Amino acid sequence: RNKSPAGILIFMHGQGGSAQTKSTLPLKIVADELNLIIAAPLIGTYSLTNHNLCIEVMSKAIEHVQSNYATIPGRGILAGFSFGGYSQGEFWKKYGAKRDTAFPFNAVYSASSGWRCGAKGGTADLAMIFSSCDGDYANWESGERMTAATADRFESYLKGKACPEIAFICQTERKHSISPEARDIAVAAFRRLDIAFNPIVPESWGEQEKIKGIVKKANELELGKALAEINSMSGFANETETLGKLKLLIEKRIASIADCAKKLAEDDPALLEYYGPIFLKRLEGTAKEDELKVLLAAESAKISMAAKAQKEFAAQFRTLFDLRQPAVGHDKRDFLEKSANECGERSMVGLMCSNYLRFMK
Repeated sequence: RNKSPAGILIFMHGQGGSAQTKSTLPLKIVADELNLIIAAPLIGTYSLTNHNLCIEVMSKAIEHVQSNYATIPGRGILAGFSFGGYSQGEFWKKYGAKRDTAFPFNAVYSASSGWRCGAKGGTADLAMIFSSCDGDYANWESGERMTAATADRFESYLKGKACPEIAFICQTERKHSISPEARDIAVAAFRRLDIAFNPIVPESWGEQEKIKGIVKKANELELGKALAEINSMSGFANETETLGKLKLLIEKRIASIADCAKKLAEDDPALLEYYGPIFLKRLEGTAKEDELKVLLAAESAKISMAAKAQKEFAAQFRTLFDLRQPAVGHDKRDFLEKSANECGERSMVGLMCSNYLRFMK
C-alpha cells in the first residue's frame, strides 16, 4: 500500500471516449496536482438503460482504490463529462447523502453533461460545480439541466442544508469540452473543503498503539491538542518517524487554514461567513487562533455585506437564464454588476457574474 496520504478522483468521461481520451487529460493534471488517484472507464458505452451497471463499476473502482492505497476518507472529486455525467448524477443521487467510504468525495464537477437528477438533498459539506458551453447549452437541454441543478443546490444552501461552494459557468466560443474556468473553481473549492473537513492521514497511521490517540485527534482536526501531545512526547524511538511526519502535516494544515482565511478575506469574504467558525474551531489551541480572531473581527462588516449579496444572488439564480440559449437578459445587468461588486470580482459569485455578463443577450 502506498503510504503517502492520497485521495480519489473518479472521472466518468463521455460516450465513446476512453481513459486515454483528450477530455481525461485536464483531470489527470488536476489529480497529479492534488495527489488524487484517478480512475476512469477504459471505454464509454453509456446509455440511459445501463446506468445501474455504471454505478456498480464506479463503486468497485472506489473499493479497489481504498483497498490498495493509503487514501484519506472523504477526500476526492467526482467528475463527469458529457454522457458520463448521467451516471455521475445517478451515483450522487444514490450515495451522496453523506461522505463516507461509499461516497468519498468533497467536490462534484459536471461539465457539459447528461446530469439529469437535479441537485436537491445530499451531504452539505460538498462543492457542486456545473458548466456548459454555448455550443452545448441548448443541445439536449444541457443548459436547462445544469442551471436547474445549480439552482437546486443554491436553494439548499439558503435553507442551511448545503455549503456555499456552488457555481455554474458557461464557456463562450467553445465546443463540447471541459471548462477550464469551472475546473479551476472546482479545484479551489475542493482545496477549501479539504482543509476544513478531511482527516490528515490514513487510518493505518494509527495502528501503532502508543500514538493511536494522537492520530485520532489529528484526524478529528483537534490540531492544537494533537500538536501539543506530539511536542510533549519523547523516548518512543519506533514511533519517531511517524510522529515527525504527522507533526509536519499538522503544521501544514494549520498554515493552510490560516492562509486560506487571509485569501478569502481579500477575494471572497462571503465564504468566510461559512468557513470562519469552522476554521476557528480547527485552530483552537494553536498559535494561529488569535490571528484568525483578529482577522474575522476586522473584516466583519465586509463579510456581512458580501454574505448578504451572496444569498441574494443564490435566491435570484433560477431567474437569470434564457433556457433556450446561453443568455442573460439585459434587465439583469445591474443586479449582476452589483452582486460582483459586493461579493468581490474574484469571488465565486463575482466570477459567475463576470461570466454571465459576457454572453448577455
